[in-house]
Amino acid sequence: MTSPRHIELADNVRSILDRLKGRIRWYVWLEGLSWMVVCLGTVYWLGLALDYLPVLAGSTEMPRTARAAILLMTLAGLAFIAYRWILRRAFVRFTYRNMATLIERKFPDFGDSLLTTVEFAEAAPKDRPAMLDRTREDAIAKIQKIDVNHVFDWRPLVRAMLLAGALGLSIVVFGAANLDAFRHWTSRLLLLSDQDWPRKAAIELLDFPQSLRKVAEGTDITLRVRADAKRTIPRLCTIHFRTENGERGRVNMSKDGEPVDGYQYYRFSGTPFQGMLESVAFDVVGYDHRLNHFQIEVVPSPSIVDIQLRTEFPEYTGRLPRTDPWSLGTRLPIGSRIKLVGKCNKPLSQIRIAPQLVDDVDENGAVKPMTLEPDKADATLFTAEIDSLGESLNWAITLTDQDGITSEQPFRLVIGAVADSPPNLDMTLKGIGTAITPQVRLPIQGKIADDYGIKSAWFNLAIQDKPNVVKHSFPVPGTGEIDAELDVRKQSQADSQFLLNPGEMVELTIQAEDGFNLQDANQGNIGISEAFPLEVVEPDALLALLEAKELGLRRRFEQIIAEMTETRDSLARVKPEATNHASNVTADEADDTATEDSASNQDQDRLDSLRLL
Repeated sequence: MTSPRHIELADNVRSILDRLKGRIRWYVWLEGLSWMVVCLGTVYWLGLALDYLPVLAGSTEMPRTARAAILLMTLAGLAFIAYRWILRRAFVRFTYRNMATLIERKFPDFGDSLLTTVEFAEAAPKDRPAMLDRTREDAIAKIQKIDVNHVFDWRPLVRAMLLAGALGLSIVVFGAANLDAFRHWTSRLLLLSDQDWPRKAAIELLDFPQSLRKVAEGTDITLRVRADAKRTIPRLCTIHFRTENGERGRVNMSKDGEPVDGYQYYRFSGTPFQGMLESVAFDVVGYDHRLNHFQIEVVPSPSIVDIQLRTEFPEYTGRLPRTDPWSLGTRLPIGSRIKLVGKCNKPLSQIRIAPQLVDDVDENGAVKPMTLEPDKADATLFTAEIDSLGESLNWAITLTDQDGITSEQPFRLVIGAVADSPPNLDMTLKGIGTAITPQVRLPIQGKIADDYGIKSAWFNLAIQDKPNVVKHSFPVPGTGEIDAELDVRKQSQADSQFLLNPGEMVELTIQAEDGFNLQDANQGNIGISEAFPLEVVEPDALLALLEAKELGLRRRFEQIIAEMTETRDSLARVKPEATNHASNVTADEADDTATEDSASNQDQDRLDSLRLL
């Protein structure tokens, strides 16, 4: 039995097969890398379009999250291409049998000689060595004549490389032509930079230091925008708004005159920014520049909902402290100490009070406002104190809440200051005329009234040619009803100042003092009654005067009686004459009536005669 025989591959066959292996790996790498370049180039240009084209249309760039998503998808795509086109093919173990099969498929002239040679070179054949030698020689002869490059289909590789080259070249040209834009987009895509694209126009929204502005309900807002006149000036600016209830729309802002100081101004003051009752979010677009995410939030205007007055009344009133709600027409005694506690509808940041008093103006005549802070525990409360109410208050209270909203109309707080009036005395001398004797007793009757009570009351005698005024006090009951008497004779025994001499003139007044002590702690307001002038005479002279007065009164009464009697007699005479006159008038009227009846009968007879004819 013959021993097994191993056929060795010729060097030239081995070399060609090894060359084919290497070119296959190069093909795989080139195609895979080309598709990766195509992926990068496509993402680069597509992302640039998505990021910059909205800017040209007046919108905004892609947010960072969108760019991060694109970057992640790009990395995922590159990983897929690397696995699908490179890793899965480039690192596959290629055998000579695989290479021979590829050549046999491309070159059918081999007639399986190359594949047979490779297979028997890898195994130990047991029979037909002569036939194997001929097959081997035939394969060696034919392999010398082939080009392994014809094994490949170069069209996919060329297509991928052309796409990769075109995209790569376009990016290179873009970077060379506009390096700033290339760097800007590369930074935004790869580094996720938030730097916006440069704009041809530059607009700025005025009166909005922040993107959120709070206004009071019913406020009219005028939006103002200015554009840099050194750059492209927008023909108009557009406001894209969204109301709180979901309404959407857009309005155009018109130019406000010609450029001034290097800026072109625009303004809009229409719906939905007039009489605002709901919040509005809006963006402003001017050519290629867009201002985003602005909002006007409508909040209630600060207002006072309640005011409590904690009043400590002055001592002269005798009243206890109390707390009352303020209302129009509130009036308090002068000198009252007031603590005002205001309650508002929302937390405050500042309270400004402009006193409307002459004493509260500066040297230039401007009102000096007071500034108060809200209560620390409850910012809806504020407190103002008045140490002593001197004049009527007329305050204008302006509130500023924690949103920065200031009340449009100040709250008017008016408190009337009631001055203390002197006592009111309504007094009469009882049974005394104009003349008195030195031993007279002066009885008085009447009433003394005061707002807060009487401290004291007295007789006040002013004697002619005497410098001092004589006083004598008397008690005042709580009702104020007075029935008092000054006994001059008795008082003169104790005090010589009460001595009266005939021929002197005396003026008597009743005076009363209340407890008002703000101006003078030792003396309040003094009320004075009507003055009663009196003449001091001897008792005989007084009797003569009284007799003369009585005689005058008697004569007067007699005259009145005489006049009344005469009037009665006159009326008695007039009554009969009136009766006779009335009788005569009645008779005459009866005769006239009879005459008229006779004439009427004659006329009727004539009419009857004419009817018979």
